[in-house]
Amino acid sequence: MRRKHGFTIGIILASLVLLVVLGLTFFYSINLFGGSRELVDAVDSGTAAIARKAVMTPSVALNSIPGDVAQFSALCDPPGSNTINLLTYNRLVGYAIIVSANSQTMGSSKANSNATSVWQAVSAVGQALTSQLNNSSNYASYFNQVTNMSNTSILGFQLNNSSNNHVKYDPSFFKTSYYNAAKASNIYITQALVDSFNALSPSLASQLNSLIVTTSGKSGPPGGSNAPAAPTGVPAGYLAGYKNIPFAPNSLPALVPVLPNSQAHLISKTEFNQSIASNVIPGNLTNTIPPNAYEAGGVVNRQVSNLSNLATAMAAATVGCPDKPVANNTPNSTLVLAGQYPLAMPGGYVKIYNYPGASNPGLGSFVTDASNSIYNNELFTPSSITMTDNGIFISGPASFASQAINAWAAYNNPANFLPATKTTPAKRNPALYPPNLGYPAPGSSVYRFGSGYNQLATIQDLENIQSELVSCTSQVDYGPGASGPCISNLPTWIGNYGTHTVAAQAPSGNYTAVEYMKTSLLEQWNNDGGEPSGLGVVSGTFNFFMNSIFGTSLGPTANVSPPPTPTGVKLFNHNGNLPSSYASQNLPPQQSPQYGTDGTPWQLLAHIGNMSYTNGNNNFQSDNSPPPANFMPQPGTALFNVYQRCQEIKPGIGINELYNALNSQPIALGQTFYLYLSPKTGLLTMDSSGPAQFTSVYGNAYLDQNSITPDGNPPSDITNQGPNPNLLVYSAQDTLVNTQDTGSTGGFFSAAIYGITGGSASVGSSSTDGDAVTQIQPFVTEPSVTGYDAANWIPASGYHNLLGVLQFQSQATGGGQYSSIN
Repeated sequence: MRRKHGFTIGIILASLVLLVVLGLTFFYSINLFGGSRELVDAVDSGTAAIARKAVMTPSVALNSIPGDVAQFSALCDPPGSNTINLLTYNRLVGYAIIVSANSQTMGSSKANSNATSVWQAVSAVGQALTSQLNNSSNYASYFNQVTNMSNTSILGFQLNNSSNNHVKYDPSFFKTSYYNAAKASNIYITQALVDSFNALSPSLASQLNSLIVTTSGKSGPPGGSNAPAAPTGVPAGYLAGYKNIPFAPNSLPALVPVLPNSQAHLISKTEFNQSIASNVIPGNLTNTIPPNAYEAGGVVNRQVSNLSNLATAMAAATVGCPDKPVANNTPNSTLVLAGQYPLAMPGGYVKIYNYPGASNPGLGSFVTDASNSIYNNELFTPSSITMTDNGIFISGPASFASQAINAWAAYNNPANFLPATKTTPAKRNPALYPPNLGYPAPGSSVYRFGSGYNQLATIQDLENIQSELVSCTSQVDYGPGASGPCISNLPTWIGNYGTHTVAAQAPSGNYTAVEYMKTSLLEQWNNDGGEPSGLGVVSGTFNFFMNSIFGTSLGPTANVSPPPTPTGVKLFNHNGNLPSSYASQNLPPQQSPQYGTDGTPWQLLAHIGNMSYTNGNNNFQSDNSPPPANFMPQPGTALFNVYQRCQEIKPGIGINELYNALNSQPIALGQTFYLYLSPKTGLLTMDSSGPAQFTSVYGNAYLDQNSITPDGNPPSDITNQGPNPNLLVYSAQDTLVNTQDTGSTGGFFSAAIYGITGGSASVGSSSTDGDAVTQIQPFVTEPSVTGYDAANWIPASGYHNLLGVLQFQSQATGGGQYSSIN
């Protein structure tokens, strides 16, 4: 019996030992599996934290990167940070896409070279950023910050929150890869920008469309169900990352997918391995194209029976992009998606330049009021000055003057005398006495003699008339070499009638091409010698006398030529004799020639002819009022080119915002404006300071706009261009030069803008005197003058943010000798 009892105890003890072993095995198994779960969860969290942080940090400072990278400073977010991270790096690629797209449409070798330079600058930033993203030591704090919030007490048999229980980041496990190739980046494109590119080049728009995807990565046009709304509310699609950009040099797959509208998340080891560089991008680009997925590992100290070893785990995750809308912090604040940006060049600008004016032609003073001129009165057709052989002259209708002179000649002709008698000599026949026949009597102001003011002919003078010498009108040739009594007696007549012009100092400069010719004509008229220079009869006579002696041109003539270089553009009435909608600039005194007025860029474009509906209605001329809702600039016009570039600055911009900027202030001759997106207001702005103010906003030397020139091909000389909507060609004789009154035929550029205040009618009426209050026009014999006003568009690729130059330019051709006063 004792032997059986002892056997039972043995079995029991053995069973107890087995149970203890099984219990310990189960305990350690539970500990191992539970602790492993703790480790894996901690590593998963730490790796997800790395992916979550990697879109923002690490970052690189632009001013630490060699090369031409300052042009990207407007793309930093927040503004002024001067740093680029994974999210804003894609904005740089978008910038380069715009430059390449523009250069492709321009056909300029310089633009193509600049596009290559921009891609090189992007690569320099990409290389610096990729170096930081691949640097495993940059992520220890993000990883450990998360893992330190949990512990692996089960795995380490330490129930306290000891540092020994925390999973530590192990940089040796760190790897990167290129996940979600051909899926969406955080750069979306508006349909308005696609349409504007399509108007420039349908093939370019097709290439651009090949990059557009939805958030799911499916190809399709903008407006997919997962696409965000652009700030203007225009549907947009995304540009795909890790995909060849067709028009980029070497087909760089430069955009990075960042999974818009989703958070950073874990991916499988298989997915990670399938996305290593060699499977996605060429090996030579791994140093310049940033990765978007990260593998990380962690370790924890595992202790058993005072023995320890390291337990390890690894995980992989890819970046994400915030999905909650935030305000863009501008006065017209709208909700935009954080970390998502339109394909745009927010620091881009368009330069607007009005050529300088021409300087004064050189004589200094010009006729401002010719209402008292002998050509406007005594010599103005149908009047004439009829002269006798003994120097008496009569102003009035030639037929009446001839009749009066013939009557005196008949009265003075001895053949008509009464015969002599024994008591009286032969004498004039009283029956032929002109006053008795209805002609003015001696002492009448009709009969003039000599150069003294209002000096009248005496009866003795009248009785010396033998015949009519000549009848002179303004149609007498006063050109070089002209001679005869109508020329030689001109100073005498001017002095006697006291009819001379009023002169004033001519403006010193800032003339358009046709204004220059107009001023030259009026200056030469005043200084020619045919009439006094506003200094009295003696001076005028002396000038004429000196001209006669030294062989200079006799009588009033003007040799007018265009200015040697192009000038800027002003507004004038280009609608014929209709009243002008533009105010004119009066020069003192009040009765003085009028010139064009400075216009806003919008008004100048309308003046030249850029305001046609795209639906074919060509009657719209929006000078000062906002354009109608359905107005869209016609492709090929300078306005369209400006509008297209504004779509690149602020995608989805409306025509009225462009109108408000372009019509905000006039641009004088020689002035430069800049059209750009104000970083303070978020609105398109036009002013003379331009993007120079970006320096203070963006925190670095943004650019020196004066040193940047457009890289597009300039247009041909405007006088050689064929008809196009950017060129206004007009006849200037009788109109702008040698202005004709509005009541006469021939001119369609009326004195309503280039004529005179005062005179026979007021400015803007249907009958207005010509230049300097002349009846009809200053000169009758005139050469042809043609004016050209142009809005030249010189495209620029966007290199250094310059997107183009709008130049207003005016030229004139023709001219020559003007003669035969009106």
